[in-house]
Amino acid sequence: MKMTKAKLLKTCLLIAGMLFIVGCEQGETIAPDNGNNNIPRSFKPGVFIINEGNFGWGNGSVSFFDRADSKVYNHLFQKANDRALGDVPQSMFIMDSLGFIVVNNSGKVEVINMESFISVNTITGLTSPRYFLPVSESIAYVSDLYSGSVTLVRLDDFTIIKTIETGMSTEQMIKIGDELFVANWSGGNKILVIDIVEGKLVDTIAVIMEPNSMVLDKHRKLWVLCSGGFLNEEMPGIIRIDPVTREKEKTFRFSMLESSPSHLCINGSGDTLYYLNNGIFQMPVTETEIPSDPLVQNGKLFYSIGIDPESGIIYAADAIDYQQKGKVFRYMPEGALKDSFDVDIIPGSFVFNR
Repeated sequence: MKMTKAKLLKTCLLIAGMLFIVGCEQGETIAPDNGNNNIPRSFKPGVFIINEGNFGWGNGSVSFFDRADSKVYNHLFQKANDRALGDVPQSMFIMDSLGFIVVNNSGKVEVINMESFISVNTITGLTSPRYFLPVSESIAYVSDLYSGSVTLVRLDDFTIIKTIETGMSTEQMIKIGDELFVANWSGGNKILVIDIVEGKLVDTIAVIMEPNSMVLDKHRKLWVLCSGGFLNEEMPGIIRIDPVTREKEKTFRFSMLESSPSHLCINGSGDTLYYLNNGIFQMPVTETEIPSDPLVQNGKLFYSIGIDPESGIIYAADAIDYQQKGKVFRYMPEGALKDSFDVDIIPGSFVFNR
């Protein structure tokens, strides 16, 4: 059917108006770099975005946002190594000249050169790895979702030294002195304490159901965010722990059982917490109760967040429909939208490279 000039003009004006509205809602949109190889000359200063991809599809990837010139680079690992990264990249840790990308469903950790992003080794023999954390120049720990243990890896040849049986899932880890504090996330309600010198589990701290993220503040206090369980078994909350005495100093409870808080982060100065709960919430460590109003609430269901330790800019990932490429929105510390850029499927975590 032919369209009249009047209808055509009306349609064009409608589309233009929609584009204008989208532009106003989303702020500046940063286009991806279109260079021949699409690999930056340097990875400093910048932000790595770990894109999980679809479970079982093996289409996970890593993106990079160059903070110096505001350019976005996608599919870094595949372009540098001429092969796919694997199934569900979960997290990444940078140690000097090396990067460690934990690929959960592939049961491996890719060790990459941080100058070229080329893989120099692959740590295998893992069940369902989640996080990688060096505790010295020679040893790193790897948490695991299904194995009921944490794994010790030698950093000179990337071989497994041993496993420490926990009998439960292990998730995020934080090193404090000679001890490692490990969240028992899936189906659990404990923080495990591992003696790094002895290489053994020495204590557990009971918390709320399913602790999913932890941070250490400027006062050396450990903050633990607990979702309350996948089936809302318990009221969610945030717990402050003294890691020296292992005592729970304060428990902040959310007001609704159906709340689903996640991705606890802290700013570079260690005095302000951020987390997701159908919006982005900001909470000073001196606060006496859970904040009632979000810092950012725009109707989006953010999947993950990260806080730039230098600028305080908030990076919020929108997985959209979990099938198409995701998007990252950047907000100023006071909550104003700065800009946004496209990444890959299900952006799940951020790593800041200074």
